[in-house]
Amino acid sequence: MAAPTTCSTSTKRAVGVIEAKPEGTTLSGVEWQSAMYADGLPEDVRRRALTKDGRLPFVFEASGSETHFTNGFDPDPRARRIFSFPKPETLARMLRDAEVTPDLPTWRSKVRHLPELDTEPLRPAQITAINGIEQSLREQRFDRSLVQMATGAGKTYTAVTQSYRLLRHGGFNRVLFLVDRNNLADQTLAEFQNYRTPDDGRRFTEIYNVAKLTSAGMLGSTNVVISRSSGCSRRCATRTSPSPMTRASTTSCRSLR
Repeated sequence: MAAPTTCSTSTKRAVGVIEAKPEGTTLSGVEWQSAMYADGLPEDVRRRALTKDGRLPFVFEASGSETHFTNGFDPDPRARRIFSFPKPETLARMLRDAEVTPDLPTWRSKVRHLPELDTEPLRPAQITAINGIEQSLREQRFDRSLVQMATGAGKTYTAVTQSYRLLRHGGFNRVLFLVDRNNLADQTLAEFQNYRTPDDGRRFTEIYNVAKLTSAGMLGSTNVVISRSSGCSRRCATRTSPSPMTRASTTSCRSLR
């Protein structure tokens, strides 16, 4: 079955559909059904709907054990698995982003138009790594990237530089930085604090909030979260109602190690 979803705004406009399936159903073959509902709206719903190219922009398939999401504002919309269902305010924010920057409405469109990399402070291996990550993000052929660099090659500085570019220009809201030891968390925090941005020379932490993850959680305004891998896993395992992914989400929360 399917039903229109509505965004929690004063107008209560329909912005998407959910195709609900029994638990255990493979979702990869049912996108056509939800797409059909997104296109074939009843007249009373269409009058109050917000559409993109004649169809509802947000399409979901859910089986109870997994959820797929298609964002119609992406440059090449397709179904992607997400960890949890977005809150209405998250969808409302995505709609506002699309209204403010209609040419680049999502992070997947923004990463296709990143500014030229300032290579002056970077080593050749760091330049190669950053260009490779950004190429992967542009092409969207894979859902993760792996950068392998030798000890002393400047992995942390590379990750900080990449984090700044994605937060500043790529439409990302948050970056999760995982480490395997507490002393590395302190070193990473210091690296972010000392990083000078290429735009105006300000320190990274003068523009974005950077914090280590603690047992109390994190503030919603935190842009970079530094955590031990084990600590992050424990906290995720004990959460009964996970919050929607950020665009370090749409979607994406990306871990730069």
